[in-house]
Order: sequence, then structure tokens, then C-alpha cells
Amino acid sequence: MLWSVFKIIGFTFFQFHSFNSNRMKLIFALVIGFCLISISISFSQSSGDNLIQKADSLKNIDVDESIRLAKYSMVNFGEETNVFVQAATILAEAHRIKDNYDSSIYYSKIGIPKALQINDTVSAIFFYLNLGSDYYLLADYAKALSNSLSAHKLYSAFGYKTETDDISPLNYAKLLNNIATAYIKTGRYDSSLVYFIRSIKVKEEYDAPLSMMIVSKINIGSLYLALKDYENSETWINKALEDATQENDSGNMATCYANLGILYKKTGDTLKAIENYKNGVSINERLGRHRNLSIV
Repeated sequence: MLWSVFKIIGFTFFQFHSFNSNRMKLIFALVIGFCLISISISFSQSSGDNLIQKADSLKNIDVDESIRLAKYSMVNFGEETNVFVQAATILAEAHRIKDNYDSSIYYSKIGIPKALQINDTVSAIFFYLNLGSDYYLLADYAKALSNSLSAHKLYSAFGYKTETDDISPLNYAKLLNNIATAYIKTGRYDSSLVYFIRSIKVKEEYDAPLSMMIVSKINIGSLYLALKDYENSETWINKALEDATQENDSGNMATCYANLGILYKKTGDTLKAIENYKNGVSINERLGRHRNLSIV
């Protein structure tokens, strides 16, 4: 593109000696002005993109330099909305790496309207997911839930079966799991149950590894236990125990036995309760974990 612009300038300048009217000279000036603006825009886009790429590549190597470059890009080339969005993405991620959640939240918030402005749904989803995670880590579970639900709304409209670097069915299942967890923290067990079960269904549909499903199944069983639906609780905890045994996941096996112990104690089956508690304690002792067993 730059070569074409230079050719236009050169040709126009070569012809300038033949201009014999102010009108032609005005046209010449306008052409030169247009070409210079084109050069400036092209250079700005190129410089902004190069800095963004460098900032992104340094994110996990030199996070402070990554932040510096991304900020510079945002300030000097941020009039290009896509550069602004990319810079905000890097800044949000980099500040999370530094455990600076307030700054991460700030850049996610200012990135959302810009991403939506250019129909960059993937980036908007990232920002909402980031906000959900940051607020959860700050124990602001209401805001964590609200932003996770916003991500879910965009994800559903975009199509969770789409495969990109950031969008995929299994990432969608993780989002459903995050929503369910946030519902637990806000005391809304019925809603949490709905999202955990949706998450499990997506994982099963796309052949997720068992390791991704064990904790979700434990949580579903635990929720049914809290809701006093002991039959469903037993079913789901046993499913989790079966998967954990197959994966040789001793820690989650101990948790399953503990929850079964609680369940049988509540249903009055003392012998089964003691048997499962003993199994859980035995595993924990073998793992060197000396702690009381409790519901997840």
C-alpha cells in the first residue's frame, strides 16, 4: 500500500510543472494531503500491531515490560479500536499474572464496550470471563455471577460449538461450572444444580476426560445432599467415586467416601456411614493428609 501511495505522490509531483491554474494546484495539494494521511494511518496501524505483538509475547516472560508496551500502544495507537481491545486484553491478563485484580478488572471493563463496538464477540467474552474470575477471587460472588452470566449470554449467541483459540465446547462447560460455583457461593443451590448438570452434559457430549468431570459430579452429589435429595445424592457421589477410582485420584476418592459417610449418617444407616468414613480416613492417612473429612 505504501508503495502505491509513493507512486501517486511522485507522479503528481512530476506533473506539477504543467499546472497553470490555482484550481489544479489545489487539487495537487489535496492529493498530497490524502497520501500523507494514508501513510500516517498505515504507519500507525503497523506500529500499533507490532507493539501489541511484542507486548503479548512478553506477557509470561517479562510481565512489567509487557504492561509498559501495552499501555504505550493503548495511549498512542488506541484510536484504532482493534488495537485498544488487544491492548486491554493484554493488560487485563498481565495484571492477573501479578495478582493485581483491581487493575485487571479496570482493563476488562473498558475493553468490553470497545470490543462490542467492532463486533469482537470473542474478546467481549474474554473480558466478561476475566471479570467473573477476578470478582470470585476477591470474594465478590454477586459480581462474579453477574459477569459470568453475561459471558454465558454472549457465548450462547456466538455458538459454543465453534472452535477458536478461546471458544470451544469444553471451555463453555468450564463457564457453566463457574456459574454453578458462583450460585453456590450466593446460596442458590437449585440454580447451581442446573448449571452443574448442564456442564456435565456438554463434557460428556464432547468426550471430556474423566478428570474434568469428577469434581462436578461430587458437587452435584453434595448439592443434592444439601437439598436432602438423598437418592440422587448417592447416585452422583457414586458416579464420582467410580471415575476417581478409575483415574486413581485418591484425593477425590477420599472426598467421595466422606460425603457418602455424611449421607448414610443422615439416612440412619450407621454401619455404611462408619465404613465410608473409615475408607476416607485410610486414604487421607496414606496421602499424609491429617484433616477432618467434610462435604465439598
